[in-house]
Amino acid sequence: MLPIIFLSILDDEDREYVTRAYDRFHRLMYKIAGEFAATPDEQEEIFQLAIIRLVNSACTIQKLSETKLSSYIARLTKNTALNYIKHKNVILKHSSPIEAEEYFGGRLSMAPEEIILRQERWELLLGAFRKLTTADQLILE
Repeated sequence: MLPIIFLSILDDEDREYVTRAYDRFHRLMYKIAGEFAATPDEQEEIFQLAIIRLVNSACTIQKLSETKLSSYIARLTKNTALNYIKHKNVILKHSSPIEAEEYFGGRLSMAPEEIILRQERWELLLGAFRKLTTADQLILE
């Protein structure tokens, strides 16, 4: 099955050439993607990104000899995988959860028991507040 992105190639000759290159080297691309991926989903993601790069380089790959084409596609897939991993690491670095100790400057401001008691008191207060009339609630707000 051919990726639908091949339809984005307007020139029929370019589309035909990329299709033939895909038919010949998609297993190689998938294998290289798997060498860098931690999960099958990542492998598929890298493979799809490599296909997009292959389509974008349609003019370049037509100028290559058959012997250089396999090396070019292998390198394209490897670089795509490395860029994917680098990008993933940047996202993980910037989206890591903040630990309580980091948030409070290396120490917790309250003991866990105090936090639980405070939460219970807050819930009791909220329950009493909801029992008030609307006019009384507006006064307390």
